[in-house]
Amino acid sequence: AQRMILELKDKISEMVDATYSPDGTTSISSNVKEEAVSALQSLGFKKRDAEESIELAAKGEDFDGNVQKLVKKALSQMDK
Repeated sequence: AQRMILELKDKISEMVDATYSPDGTTSISSNVKEEAVSALQSLGFKKRDAEESIELAAKGEDFDGNVQKLVKKALSQMDK
């Protein structure tokens, strides 16, 4: 998984800041989610599975627009 993350690092060009929603949970910007889903799809995951994994990984976390960290967490959760 770490090797895949390193390979994805070169493909991810722009990172967007995450924003907080009023209820205290983290709301990841749509650009960050789209990039993360795209990264998982490039690894062979189905779009629906990738979207679900990204949503799950993003709950309660502040990724500060860091797609790489979001993808890494999603991959680690898929492994469980």
